[in-house]
Amino acid sequence: MLKPHPDFQRSARQVVVQILFFILTYFVLVLAGAALATACVLGGLALMMAIPNFFILLVGVGIIGLGLMVLFFLLKFLFHVNRQDRSGYIRIMEGEQPELFQTIRSLSTEIGAPFPKHVYLAPDVNASVFYDSGFWSMFFPVRKNLVIGLGLINSLNKGELKAVLAHEFGHFSQSSMKLGSYVYQVNKVIYNMLYDNEGFGKALNAWASVSSTFAVFAEITVSIVKGIQSIQKKMYAQVNKSYMGLSREMEFHADAVAAEVAGANNLITALTKLELGDASYQWVLSSCNGWLKDQQIARNFYTAQQYLLTRQTGTENWTATFNRINCKDQWASHPPMEERIKALEALNRDKPADTGVAWELLQQTESVQESMTSLVYKNGGVDTTNTSYIDLSEFRRRYDYEQDQYTLPAAYAGCYDGRPFSELTMEAILAAPPEKDNWEERCSAEQATLYRRIIAAEQDIQLLQAILDKQVEITSFDFEGKKYQEVDAAQIMSKIEADRDEWKAALVDFDLQMARIALQKAREIQREEELVKSFTAFLSAKDQFSNFEKDASFMFQLLEPIFKGESITIELITSMMVEHTTNREPAYKQFLKSFMEEGLYTGKPELSQKVQNYLNANFVYFANNQFFESEFNTLIELYRTTADLKQEAVFEQFKQLLVLQMDMLSSRVPASAGLSGPLSAETVQPVAGTVPLN
Repeated sequence: MLKPHPDFQRSARQVVVQILFFILTYFVLVLAGAALATACVLGGLALMMAIPNFFILLVGVGIIGLGLMVLFFLLKFLFHVNRQDRSGYIRIMEGEQPELFQTIRSLSTEIGAPFPKHVYLAPDVNASVFYDSGFWSMFFPVRKNLVIGLGLINSLNKGELKAVLAHEFGHFSQSSMKLGSYVYQVNKVIYNMLYDNEGFGKALNAWASVSSTFAVFAEITVSIVKGIQSIQKKMYAQVNKSYMGLSREMEFHADAVAAEVAGANNLITALTKLELGDASYQWVLSSCNGWLKDQQIARNFYTAQQYLLTRQTGTENWTATFNRINCKDQWASHPPMEERIKALEALNRDKPADTGVAWELLQQTESVQESMTSLVYKNGGVDTTNTSYIDLSEFRRRYDYEQDQYTLPAAYAGCYDGRPFSELTMEAILAAPPEKDNWEERCSAEQATLYRRIIAAEQDIQLLQAILDKQVEITSFDFEGKKYQEVDAAQIMSKIEADRDEWKAALVDFDLQMARIALQKAREIQREEELVKSFTAFLSAKDQFSNFEKDASFMFQLLEPIFKGESITIELITSMMVEHTTNREPAYKQFLKSFMEEGLYTGKPELSQKVQNYLNANFVYFANNQFFESEFNTLIELYRTTADLKQEAVFEQFKQLLVLQMDMLSSRVPASAGLSGPLSAETVQPVAGTVPLN
């Protein structure tokens, strides 16, 4: 059997010391609370007996209630049970899924972990162990339940799924790990004491509502409780930080258990597939959510997810990261993926890969998938009474069409994918000839990653700034694999800022030089006017959309307190509405009118009519001390639909421009012939389906 790593034992000792200190402090608070309750009961009774009148009776009862409510607050966690919400799960029995249960039993036996009390299927890309717990479960054994996500099964092969399940059993496998489970339970109890106070709040409000006298004592109770919580919260922060460190070590240990039983190689490949599996599942959910407006639903999420996974196989750098700063997050419950994989590789515990389809472990897979899909819709509050189904063939058609819509010519090698086009003007493009005709050399793999490097640099700068501002509690961090101290953060940030600025300049130069090379080619084949016209139209549409977004943001920023439900005076609301209707909304309406004239809403008669009605109306939004919710809803709906349509229209212009630009770049026809070169038909998928607008 595996022994816990020394880091785990060290983390466990730190947590135990923190918890013992917390318990000691809490015990002192309970004694003080009991003394207060006793004094309040005796004092209240004595007061009522000494001065027998109705008002004193209320005061005496209030004093007694104060002491008892404080004591109740300190002891309420003893009777609280944390119950996992099972509404999104499907419980399965061994008779229904014998092969899956046999796999689970085999793993639990080999690992030495108890067999789960119940096995549930969940919709997502995850697996977990849970149990209903309370204070007394620390002293009495509680059997755990196993949850397996269908999205996870869909993403892995048999060997990888077994490795993930072995990891879950690894959390509760060995006697030396019982401390981790115990610490986990104590931590939950502490959290419930501090933050799970809904029942206590209701009881306090009910007591205060009886009379104004009781309300006074309720306020005093609240003040005492807040004082107690302020002490507990400071200690809880330290306990929880220590526990997070222990939790990370528990993950490493569970990984080691899984490697021993199912092979480190199988767990590594499973971990590397999880992000893509989850992204594919979320894409399916997002698409299906969009189809609800047309009363259309999916029959089976998982065949659609599988299709996406098949399409994405072999996509390079899909989840590549270019961050160069690495520091241990003391509040993270799981270690970084890179550290887990490195630790697994060091174990040298590989086993033969079982590449069989994981669905083979389940019976009647199609029925299970469709039942889970229906459950997701049900839990989402979707009424499926008058809906029609989208089957796999229709899903594939829509997905392929959408991907084709957002796919740029392959010859660019991804250099325009997933990023905004630079802020250029036609004057800047025409100001000078290209440095040299080397567009193929410019479209390199390195160039294609430039925008992601800029984004990663921005993230690294934010992290370093947080370190400098003491928002992140660390003493050291890694930069490009080398360790630095906290005091070095400013120096490293300056270097990253310089790199970011250099990459930004390189990105602008790429767009500029590519445009100039294409224009030079266009002159040679007498098509310069055509390309200039395309550039001008795109840049104009891009600027128009950018200005629309800025104006809309300016407008909604004013209304934000209303949307958030903040408490604001009638006078302030009236002032806001005057500012909105006289100074901000007119510019917004002017954009909608321009879009209407351009034909943006063509082919969408219902939406077009809504826009026209809005342009003709004079919404007041607020009158007679009440909001007109329908007017606010119309304002928001028209913004969202218009923004989506305009973004699609601008991207379509961008794509047409790049296709035309590539037509010029790839032309080999002499200028005297006056003919254009062939249109490149090859395409590749964009990095993440993003629209490069602004």
